[in-house]
Amino acid sequence: MRHFLAKPVIALLLVQLVAAALPPSTLAQNGQDDAPAWTVTDQREIDVDGELVSLSPDGNWIAGLGDDQQFCIWAVADLAATCEDTPFPPLTASFTWAPDSSAIAWSSDAARLLIDSDIMLFDIASMTLENLTDTPDEPSRASFSDEASPPILMDVFPTWSPDGETITFIRSSFSPDAVPNTHIMNVDPQTGDVEQYFVIPTPQFMVVYSLMFYEPDGSLLVSILPPRPDSGVTGIWRIDPGGTRLDKVLEGGESSEFPLPYMTDLSADGRWLSLMSPVAFGNPEADLDPYALFDLDTGELSIFSGDVRPSATATFGGPEDQLIYPTLDAGTKDIVITIGSEPLDETFPVGVTVGGDNWAANNTMLLPYLGRSSDDAGILLTLTPTGGDRSDDGHRIADPSPTPKPPCGCVPPPDGVISIP
Repeated sequence: MRHFLAKPVIALLLVQLVAAALPPSTLAQNGQDDAPAWTVTDQREIDVDGELVSLSPDGNWIAGLGDDQQFCIWAVADLAATCEDTPFPPLTASFTWAPDSSAIAWSSDAARLLIDSDIMLFDIASMTLENLTDTPDEPSRASFSDEASPPILMDVFPTWSPDGETITFIRSSFSPDAVPNTHIMNVDPQTGDVEQYFVIPTPQFMVVYSLMFYEPDGSLLVSILPPRPDSGVTGIWRIDPGGTRLDKVLEGGESSEFPLPYMTDLSADGRWLSLMSPVAFGNPEADLDPYALFDLDTGELSIFSGDVRPSATATFGGPEDQLIYPTLDAGTKDIVITIGSEPLDETFPVGVTVGGDNWAANNTMLLPYLGRSSDDAGILLTLTPTGGDRSDDGHRIADPSPTPKPPCGCVPPPDGVISIP
């Protein structure tokens, strides 16, 4: 369920760096006070020709882009590279690893480039790239000529089901003279069989165009962000496991408390959503702080404002799924990474990015450099838990049984379901 921070907005995030600390009440609610502190026991500079993006869950592979924007995989052990050319470069924000690290899926930036984007799958065992949703004889780019042309299918933002048996993705068919649409689809990564899961009931193109997240009960969370933000549609929605019901979880219109919410991560227990709003970036008159946490159990929204906000979106990672966020040290101008409620002793150069998705099961964490802002492509940290009665991997030795998640305490509309016009 780990996903890399949406990199198209990171360049904007870096100019927002301020010293910050998360509210203690929020940390306590998320169980951070009882989670381990961490220390850096090793730092390894990763010097490769390319841009690092995502560390596999087992810590053995790094996915990213080569110098020519082609898809590449590097073995962590010796940094041996395997690269594959594709008609269009990958959208790095769409990179998503299979839960068992056996494969990684991704798509291209279809909406921006108006291209035929498919769901691509790189298999680790065979070290080969496969197009899972290719449609023969389909145009590669959108046409705006007077001559009739078939629509192109734009498949984007793959998301693995928790059991790794299905990849869920967003599909819109585009043609200048066709009715716009957005569908949620499933594809079997073994057979390539595609089936429709849910139709977003609004005739708009790519009305869902960001990361999606599966909840523990099999429900799917999506951000619906239409061109008219105050149409009553904008916000976070939940699709039930059977694909038959759509419930609004968080209002996101322009006049809402946190407008245009993009989901950037979901905690493993399905309780906490990390959110980012693009409204604040490049708009000093917006008077809005761009980062928030949303409690799906209680419906409480915590916006990090003023001097209590991270310098980029908060994510979740590690053996106890702790909150992770970077801040800027006002004195040294270095990046400080806080895990739970404790900052790491080491600081890092401005330009590194951090996300819980890049924390592997072997307690290594990848810090890629944004846009090759260093001679190296990134840093690989080895982390060791400190304090408490814990095993070497950071888990509590006497770990209590997890408490079942109660029904969502969010406030739905009176009839329980919002109908989209």
